[in-house]
Amino acid sequence: MRRIVVAVAATYFTAGAAASLYESYAAGTVLAGGVPLTVGGSISFTSSIVGGAAGGFAGGFVASGGNVKAGLEGALVGGVGAGVTAAEIGFAGTVALKSAIGCVANAANGGSCRRGALIAATASAAAQTFKDFAGPSASLTPGENMSVPNIPCGESGSNCYIPDPDLDGRIPLSSYGNNTIGLNQMLDGGADDASKQGGSLSVALNRIPGMNSVSQLHDSIFNRGLITGFSVLSNWGTMIPAAAFTYTAISDDYVPVAIYRKGKAIE
Repeated sequence: MRRIVVAVAATYFTAGAAASLYESYAAGTVLAGGVPLTVGGSISFTSSIVGGAAGGFAGGFVASGGNVKAGLEGALVGGVGAGVTAAEIGFAGTVALKSAIGCVANAANGGSCRRGALIAATASAAAQTFKDFAGPSASLTPGENMSVPNIPCGESGSNCYIPDPDLDGRIPLSSYGNNTIGLNQMLDGGADDASKQGGSLSVALNRIPGMNSVSQLHDSIFNRGLITGFSVLSNWGTMIPAAAFTYTAISDDYVPVAIYRKGKAIE
């Protein structure tokens, strides 16, 4: 388990760093009047592939216990998978291609094509469903803590938001990157601030990778009317299902870790 945690962390940080380096290179090249190397003429598309490949290499290498072959195969799986996601070819097409990638990769690693395909397809389907329903993509990234009190919900710098009616009640685009863990109410300096977004409990939970995405899905369940009537029972009762679905969606970025973990081919 410890190696898996380290492999996930290696994937996350390596992918982000590689994508950032490529984007810096591309921006510098354009400013200098040149044309950066791209796939399909798109910097953002290429950035996704570069990040996916770098993260896939790190994940496969670490998860396998230092096997370079697993790292290279992980880079291929991660890069192609990221490209499929970035291409936005639709739900069915994405799931089908991700399933094929999982099948081939797991079979090449000595495991079952069927199981590899199932795991990749499940993660891909969850990731797309999360994005379609909640708005942002599921991620391990924490939200920005907005902890200044007495700023009305929806205003710049506020800890809380107003669901966007133009997005069918989803979290507004301006709040995608904020910490949305806790009650969506304005901080006012009262004793119950701890349980609100940006309060002390919210800030503490925000340190747990993926928890902010869990909160975004959880909020959307109520904001979009999937469950009507907010109560202690409905609030707490939907937290575990929201967490399970969110982490399944997040796993779409970490398929190489599952496939290349040392001595654990998916049978």
